[in-house]
Formats: sequence, structure tokens, C-alpha cells
Amino acid sequence: MTDPHYSLFPDHDSRTAADHALTERLGVSRRLMPSRDVVPAGPSGEWLRELRNMKFDRPRELAGLTEWVIDGLETGTVRVTHPGYLGLFNPALTFASECADRIASSFNPQICVHSHAPAAVEIELHVIRAVARRAGMPDPIWPG
Repeated sequence: MTDPHYSLFPDHDSRTAADHALTERLGVSRRLMPSRDVVPAGPSGEWLRELRNMKFDRPRELAGLTEWVIDGLETGTVRVTHPGYLGLFNPALTFASECADRIASSFNPQICVHSHAPAAVEIELHVIRAVARRAGMPDPIWPG
């Protein structure tokens, strides 16, 4: 798989397989998270050397790259979803928010212009209005 176009836009079967593999790998990470320290030691020296030596002159295999990124984040990110985490306001992610991120990244709606993504803009406006009402703010001045 050296064709850059294929690396960025794989066929349906390859995309589905990669999606399933990523879901499984993230599940393993999630299951192991409570057994790890809340505050990470940081990525290994080997991981950092690999990062410094990483070039962008050729395509990389997605499976290996996603595994490498997850390895780095497992040891280089405060685990805000850890049962023992007490810290700044870093809300734990929810499964629903993970799903929402995956949907948004799949469609990449351009919400800066209503005509480009009217459904996404309307969803965002609806949520903003609901949050404003819960906060006791007056009804927004924009239509809707």
C-alpha cells in the first residue's frame, strides 16, 4: 500500500477493517486504563526518538501508525477518565461523545456557512440555545 491516494482514501473493506481494529485497540486501552497511573511518566525514549526521526516523505501504514500514536498517548497523557483522577476541569469523555467525534470526523461538516452543512448548524444552534436556557440566559436574538 504505497499509493498515497489509497493510504488516505482506502476502499470500503480496508476502511471497515481498520475501523474495527481501531475500535478493538481503543477498547484494550480503555480496559487497562484503571490499572495504570493517573499521571503518566511520558512516552519512552524510543518513542520520542521515533517521533524525532519521523519523515513525511512517504505514506505510512495506518495500522502501525495508529498503534504507535496510541502507545504514545497511553504513556503521555493524563488519564482524566481514570477512577482516581482528581484535577482541573478536564471532564471525562463519554461513549456518546466518542461516537459524536467519529460521526463529525466522518462527515467533516463545514459549519461556518449554513448552506454547507445546514443540519450540523441547526444541531449546534439547538444545543447552544438549550445550554443558554439552562444557564438562565435570555432567549438568543438569532432566529430559530
